[in-house]
Amino acid sequence: MRAHRNGHESYSSVFLLLFTMMRCTGIVLAHAWKSNTGTFIKTLWPRYRCKRPILHLHDDFIPGYKGPPIQMYLTHFTPTLMFRAGLTTLSAKNSAAYNEGDRVTFDVGGSRYEGSVQGKNGGWYKVMVQNEKEGGTMIVKKRASQMTFISNNASDLTQQSYDQSNDIAGFDDRYSIHEASSIPELIDQTLDSTTIMNIDLLLRCEGNNDDFIRNKKEQQYLEQCKYFSKTQRWVTFTDLHVAPNTLSTCLDVLSIVHQEAKRQDAGVLFLGDFWHHRGTVRVDCLNAVLSALSEWEVPMIMIPGNHDQVSLGGQEHALTPLQNAYRIPTNKGSIPGILIFSHPTKFLEALFVPHIREIGIMQSILQSNTSARSSAVFVHADVTGAYMNDLMVSTGGVAPAYFPPSVPIYSGHFHKPHVLTKPEAAPNVSIRYVGSPYETSLAEARQGKALLVLDTSQNWKCVQEIPMNVGKRHFRCRGIQELLDLKIYNDESIDGAVSGTSVSDGDRIVVSVDQEELEELRRNTQSSNVDDGLRPSVFDEKVKELRAVGASVEIRETKSTPNLSYVDSSTSSGSNSNDLEWLLVEDMSPLTTWSNYLEREVNREAIKNTTAEILLKYGNEVLNNEGAGIVDPDEEKSQSEPIFGKHLIFDEITLEGFGPFKDTVRYPLSDRGLVLLRGLNRDGGSDSNGSGKSTLAMSALWALTGSIDSRPASDGKVSDCVHDNSSTARVNIRGSVNGKDFVVARSKSATRGSLTFIVDGEDRTKQSVKETQEAIEETLGTHPQILSRTIFHGQHTINGLLEASDAKLKDELSIIVPLDIWQDGAARARKKGRDLLKTVSELDGMILIRQRDIETLRAKHDSVNRMVATKRQTFLDFEDQVKKRLDAEESNDDEEYISIDSFQSKVEECRETMQQIEEMIQTNSVNAQNDLTPLQELLECKLVYLNDEELPLQNIQRQCDRNELALNNAKENLQSLQSQYGLSDITDETSTFSISSPSVCPTCKQTMSDHITQQHFKDEVKRSLSEAMSTMDALNSSLTNDWNILRNKKELVDDLKGEIQSIRSDINSRQTQWNQIERDLQLKLQHAINEHTQRSKEISEAVRKIGAMNEWNRIKSNLQSELKSHQDSLNNAMDNLHSISKDYNEMIENVKNLESEREVARSEAEIISNVAEHFGPRGVQTFILQNAVHDLQLASQYYLDELSDGSIRLELILDSGDRILRSASVLKSDGSWISRPLSSLSGGQWRRCSLALSLGFSDLVARRGRFSSSLLVLDEPLTHLDSAGRDNVGKLLRKVIQRKVSDDDLDSRPKRFGGLSVSTILIILQDLVAEELSESFDCIDEVVKFKGHSKLVLDEERFST
Repeated sequence: MRAHRNGHESYSSVFLLLFTMMRCTGIVLAHAWKSNTGTFIKTLWPRYRCKRPILHLHDDFIPGYKGPPIQMYLTHFTPTLMFRAGLTTLSAKNSAAYNEGDRVTFDVGGSRYEGSVQGKNGGWYKVMVQNEKEGGTMIVKKRASQMTFISNNASDLTQQSYDQSNDIAGFDDRYSIHEASSIPELIDQTLDSTTIMNIDLLLRCEGNNDDFIRNKKEQQYLEQCKYFSKTQRWVTFTDLHVAPNTLSTCLDVLSIVHQEAKRQDAGVLFLGDFWHHRGTVRVDCLNAVLSALSEWEVPMIMIPGNHDQVSLGGQEHALTPLQNAYRIPTNKGSIPGILIFSHPTKFLEALFVPHIREIGIMQSILQSNTSARSSAVFVHADVTGAYMNDLMVSTGGVAPAYFPPSVPIYSGHFHKPHVLTKPEAAPNVSIRYVGSPYETSLAEARQGKALLVLDTSQNWKCVQEIPMNVGKRHFRCRGIQELLDLKIYNDESIDGAVSGTSVSDGDRIVVSVDQEELEELRRNTQSSNVDDGLRPSVFDEKVKELRAVGASVEIRETKSTPNLSYVDSSTSSGSNSNDLEWLLVEDMSPLTTWSNYLEREVNREAIKNTTAEILLKYGNEVLNNEGAGIVDPDEEKSQSEPIFGKHLIFDEITLEGFGPFKDTVRYPLSDRGLVLLRGLNRDGGSDSNGSGKSTLAMSALWALTGSIDSRPASDGKVSDCVHDNSSTARVNIRGSVNGKDFVVARSKSATRGSLTFIVDGEDRTKQSVKETQEAIEETLGTHPQILSRTIFHGQHTINGLLEASDAKLKDELSIIVPLDIWQDGAARARKKGRDLLKTVSELDGMILIRQRDIETLRAKHDSVNRMVATKRQTFLDFEDQVKKRLDAEESNDDEEYISIDSFQSKVEECRETMQQIEEMIQTNSVNAQNDLTPLQELLECKLVYLNDEELPLQNIQRQCDRNELALNNAKENLQSLQSQYGLSDITDETSTFSISSPSVCPTCKQTMSDHITQQHFKDEVKRSLSEAMSTMDALNSSLTNDWNILRNKKELVDDLKGEIQSIRSDINSRQTQWNQIERDLQLKLQHAINEHTQRSKEISEAVRKIGAMNEWNRIKSNLQSELKSHQDSLNNAMDNLHSISKDYNEMIENVKNLESEREVARSEAEIISNVAEHFGPRGVQTFILQNAVHDLQLASQYYLDELSDGSIRLELILDSGDRILRSASVLKSDGSWISRPLSSLSGGQWRRCSLALSLGFSDLVARRGRFSSSLLVLDEPLTHLDSAGRDNVGKLLRKVIQRKVSDDDLDSRPKRFGGLSVSTILIILQDLVAEELSESFDCIDEVVKFKGHSKLVLDEERFST
């Protein structure tokens, strides 16, 4: 059955089919509509297709029907459908045919939801539903069998869940935020940052797990979330920044956090930046962290920070290795202890947002309904107005107005703990930066670090702050008095230590003093203690006391930084300029340094303010360029400050097979004072050369670096250190670094080398010598360049600093102030400048090509313009000719036209009459069919019904015949029994009768003589008679019933035949009426045809008469067509001219744009080139090094005054032209000073200056907290010095010595001189000089070489023998 309407299938045939079947079975159509079947048929039917369309109507579909199932085959579009239980359920075999946009309903946890299909993934459909409780929308995943189809028109459910009721100017609405609450989406790492995960909604829908759970992983995730949701309190911290240098401190922080969480039965919440180095995680750091976390027993929630993230979107991050670091036991087994939210997530009624680099996405999330309805918000974000450190305020990031008001907001990212409020711009918005748990740099000096305890039952309110006192702390002292006020940490001053006023081992102190004030303090101390001229000042005593407990003290002079009072308001808004008056340039962040450098250049009128502003902008862009890897703008730390300084103490060196030492030699280096190391070569006379004294002294350098002298060399190139009679050279060195013992053991043979490194009992040896060497340099700070300038001063390198070129000296100063940031920045700026110049060149070529195109277009424009003028004239001339001809040839007869129109009108009337009659005939046929079809269909149905009823009637007739025959047989059987036993008048079982006892059995003919046999015979006869009568009664009753049924069936059949006959009569009667109507219409049609023929003949004559007129019309049409052709040609030419003019103007505009772009690129190239120049050695690098050069001069002068009795001054000045001016001043006899170039100094004066410069450099490195050592090695330092000079060297070195003494002898020992902390000084001297100064040393060790073998004779052994 099929019907069409406008080319589309109609489903009315389905209803006709159902209606017919219901009519046949007595079911009314209202029953179907009552069961909502109509809705299902209209909406679901076209969705299912099958190859064998068949409709099954089961017995429970038709109430009261007990026959076989009815099967009806439908055409083209019907599926295999099954109607059950009174039409209340409709199912289909093909149930997976939902399309995008379909409206469906489904049940979740006993609640009914309605949504729109968004797509399909495997066997799961993504359905978007309205989240009425939380606002916005959410995505759930359902099987097709779990949903019910409603309609195929998707409702207008918006995916934008953010509320724009709080309209903010400039709000970026490009990002559509939607929620997801299904586990398959929650664990899908491909989701973008615009999806907000709603775990709370997932937990509320937990009752219907089949809707969400697909595998074990998802079940585990759900159990983990459910377990975490039971935790009420959360210990919160952020910005741990795990790195090799901070590893021990970070492990202490993790231990404290875990202990506090266990003590308070709380969980742990971490807000980002767990690792310090982005993109890579050190294996040793990862293993240490995993080992520490393996002991945890509390739940932990983490969000990634910018340092943790790797990919641009942030979904790939370095927290992933931690998610299974430990497990928490539960009733069902165990769950992972760490829950990581890589996407914005709603959990425990709080919104957790990891670091999102795209500010627009972050703003959209913060403005969403989910954010507004959250009890708290946790982010890792840069917020405008927040303190990046004590000196700088953020000017970028997200404005506070985007955050939801009146809810607690906690953030990581910036290390300074503080609360940000902007009452005017963002009312009721309060953002609390938790801050780092320990001081990571000098910029965080004395900041109060703490852990926060948050309570979910109080809407995430902070209920407790736990102060933190972990790791190295930093102290800034602005003067002598502030240094004196510092306390030493001990058990009785715990409160003071916590408050940040007590100093302990490993802390760093930077004190800024005026040099003249310090010198005056020292002079006053000496003058007030005439009896004890060696008594130090209170300042020196305090410095010594602080260094004795392991603190690093750096002494800086305020007058060396006169240009540091300026801080750009754009980078340090709200800070006090006095905070920078004493701060060294190298302690500033790169952005602050760049700003201060430009301010200095403006002040000295080297550049203008406008130029400085431009350079500041472009320079910051270069520094902030992520791809350059130069500086992270979010981390405003010092550009040169190490996290921990290194203090190295040498205890002992052991040699074997090294150089001339074949046998094992042990050389103590701990607290030996001033030691003379001399040699005796018995193989070559009394000369000490070649004995091995320098080899012994420099063996420690070889063990630490693989170099035999102070020049850096690779371990693989050292092949001459092995003794001629030994196969392997070995050097072991023992000592301590920052209080931790270490052992370095290096060996070398002809074919291979090995290196072992142990620190604090832990073997840190790597798989290769190179990797182990890197670990040594990282842990001990023993880079060859540092060692050669601070500990091991070889006879060839003592003059190195004084003789160094400007470039070499700057390279040496990079130990104190690294310049790689600016060098990399300059290189990147130069590259960008080259790229811009290349762009300018490309634009020049493009402009030249466009200018040539303009010339071509101009010539083409002129040519087309001339062609348009020609075509316009041609058109006007032809138009005039056509008009004249039309006026001359025009001869129209209006009357003739009217008669033709009349004929045509009559013909049309005839045609319309014929058409109307034909339509009436067709309508009559349709009406007849519509009138007769229901009767015919009803007749057909009655005939089918009659056939169905006649067959049972025949069956019943046959049954009656069979029953009647059986009844006759039963009567005959009864009569036979009566005749046999002589009985009569027995009609039923109730009839009474008597049986005589025969003497002979009628059956077997045997004699029945006894009474028992006769009685048995009587009983048997009675039983036979009773059975015969029962059978006859049953057959009688059955026959009566069958005759009743037969009579009813005959009546029904007769009624059906009567109805059929009536229907047939009605059909015949109506058919006759319709036939008569059709005959009448056919007669009318024939009359109309005849009239139409007549009218056609009349019009043919009229047509002939106007033939001439038609010919003229053709000619006229040709003329008009030709005129139009001229018009079109002119129009095309004008269009072409317009197009060329447009292209010409666009080309000119394009050239102007290219020229403007070229000028912008050229201007930017000049600016970037200028930035690169200012980043270079003559620019900001000079600005940074000025302090270091000045401090080096001051430190060197300390020692030069001792070496020269105050008669020589060494001046080091770094001018603005990138040159380091070195000169000397000599004291004349009249007390005046005369300046001399270094080249004019005598050998002794040169040696004094070079030795003072070397010692001053070591002193400055120690003062700056970079590196210090207990050992100092000087090889032939007295060369070119006279007796007085040698004596001054001895006195100076005696002052430098800091040996361990008892408390009773403390005041009797020489006090500390300068910033060095040396307990052993090895001086290598030749024989004559050694003999002259032998009484000045604490110990004299001797290296004796005999027969190619050297041995060591210590001072103690020499006197004992």
